[in-house]
Order: sequence, then C-alpha cells, then structure tokens
Amino acid sequence: GKGCTQAVAAAKLLLKNPHEENSVVAFVGQFGSDAVASSLQNVLNEAQVDISKCGGLKGAQVSSEESFPTGRGYVFLSRATGQVSAVVSGGSNHYGWKTVEQTWENYKDSKTLGESIGWMDRILQDCSCLLLQREVPEFVNRLFASLANSQNIPVLQDIGGSDRPMSASHMACCTYLIPNETELKRLLLFFCYD
Repeated sequence: GKGCTQAVAAAKLLLKNPHEENSVVAFVGQFGSDAVASSLQNVLNEAQVDISKCGGLKGAQVSSEESFPTGRGYVFLSRATGQVSAVVSGGSNHYGWKTVEQTWENYKDSKTLGESIGWMDRILQDCSCLLLQREVPEFVNRLFASLANSQNIPVLQDIGGSDRPMSASHMACCTYLIPNETELKRLLLFFCYD
C-alpha cells in the first residue's frame, strides 16, 4: 500500500545521502495475521525501514487486538487512457487501531494527553518529521498529527488514500498538505461545503 511504498522510497533516498548516516526511516502500521504480513515485513526490513513499532509483530508496542488480513492497496492503469485508479482493502491497517481509538476519544474531549500516550511519545521521540497517509482511520492521523505538532515536529499529510473529508483542526496540525490535482480539487470541495 501507499504507506509501505512511501517508507521504502524514503529509506532509499536516505541511504543515498551520506550526510544522513545515523538517520532511520520508521514505519508505523498494523500487520495482519496472514502470509502477506511476513512478505511485507521482509520487504521493509530489506529496505532498512524500522518496523519495530508496528502492530501485528510479536512484542510490538502497538498491538492489534483482533485478527485481520493485512491491508493492501491495488493500483490499476488503463492502457487506453493512461488513467490510474486504486482500490484499498484496509484489513488490519484499518481495523487494528483499538488502543489508538480509545486514546483519541479521551484526547478529543479533554485536549490533554494522558499516560496511555507514552508509547506514541516513544514513536515520535527521535522523529525529525512525520509523513501521514489516509489509508488508516482518520483518528490515527489526527492523534499523531496533534502530538507531533505539540512537539514541533513537521507533519506532512499525503491527501491520497481514502476519499473522505479532512477537518480544519487536523489541517492546522499539518505543516504540509501533499495532494495531486484530483485530490486538491476534492479537498477544495470539502472546504466549500464545510
């Protein structure tokens, strides 16, 4: 899917930069309980992406409470028109965030982060920037963006993925919004009706 592809691309770019020899690209997601999870973990490990904070790994800090297949993204290209379309099968990356959802429910009402946020602080501890994509539930992005923003960590929000509205409060936490032309039009329409 989009997040895995972006993590591998970022790691490849980082490895080519000799001035960033101590830097690491980390990926946070939810692996499923199927054979695809092992394949994705191998691809990310081979690309030198840190996956230690992903759910679905034995002993992971973010754990999936239930068993789901690994999420996948499929991209289709029309030979005749060159148009691209995509289908997302969310699986574990959509449904495996119960702990984050409970933390978000507490946070959005009180606007304070409690003890349960400690593992998220550890994820962002050495983070120089945070890239979010929309193939996870919106509350995941909103909570991570809020926390990163409060720590002055630049937040890059890829608009692609799920076709859903984005709140003004979430966008206020983002340093950069990264849409393609179609996503930008869609985002502007949400503003017109918000």
